[in-house]
Amino acid sequence: MKARLQRSPIAKLGQIILEGIHLGKPVSLTSLEELSRNTDLQAVEVLSNSDRYQSITIHNSYYGEVQCTWLNREKAAEEGVLVYFHGGGFVAGVMGSQWRWISELVLSTNKAAAVLHYTKFPTTCSYDMMTKQCLSVLTTMYQSGDLYGNWSIAGDSSGGSLVLSLLGKLSKNTGLVFAPRGVLLMSPWTNRQDWPNYEDASNFKDLVLDVRWLNWMSSQLDHTAPVMSWSNLKMLGVEFFILSGSREVFLPATRALKREIDGAGVTCLYHEEREAVHAYPLFVGDKQANKAIAQQARWLRSLPN
Repeated sequence: MKARLQRSPIAKLGQIILEGIHLGKPVSLTSLEELSRNTDLQAVEVLSNSDRYQSITIHNSYYGEVQCTWLNREKAAEEGVLVYFHGGGFVAGVMGSQWRWISELVLSTNKAAAVLHYTKFPTTCSYDMMTKQCLSVLTTMYQSGDLYGNWSIAGDSSGGSLVLSLLGKLSKNTGLVFAPRGVLLMSPWTNRQDWPNYEDASNFKDLVLDVRWLNWMSSQLDHTAPVMSWSNLKMLGVEFFILSGSREVFLPATRALKREIDGAGVTCLYHEEREAVHAYPLFVGDKQANKAIAQQARWLRSLPN
């Protein structure tokens, strides 16, 4: 696991930011842009070079300027769609681990998946603008008939943050009558700012995230916590499934989110994997990840049409 984490773009992201902080110099935005480009380029080969995923059809389309990669698009009308907002600290592109994870869900559920390549930092320097872009894409997808009755939305880490912000806007805007059946979150970055301070965080032995660069990233994007109309989400019958590892600094905030959802009477399945790292379902092949993917697939199949 440690070797896989060390090769991850997230490790490189943290290194770039922490080097700048340590030296007292501006963080290299050029290096962050290069990281995003290289992540996408390297991950493209994951599906094409894997015999396991050869049966999955791939189709790229655009909604405005935003590229969307469809997996098994032909299954959408009959089986439904899972719209995926990937994590990566709002900087990295779609990583190989994320392509494997979404591909495993496609194989396990027989659903279509739509992976959105939203504009990231530093090209976009505003969290609000990032959220508005993603909302515009979702709206266009719905209006064009690409989202069907049984569609769900998923996000890990920073992608989970975008999902929550999108739900906040959807739940409060009475002019938008569409909502997902299910919301699948993995270690969502809620930005509640109630994670431990850096000294206390060392007790969690988080192998992925560092509070220092999390705080730096939040300050660059003016990353604000979403405000929900939980009563509207309950009325629309939206269901949640949240997974978190016990060894990550987001854990207190994730538990707080679970309590908030429960308090609103919204259906929420929650699983906290003991000794698991941040966004652990993405590490396909690991025993904990395989267990999580099976749980996610069962939950997605259980959602009403």
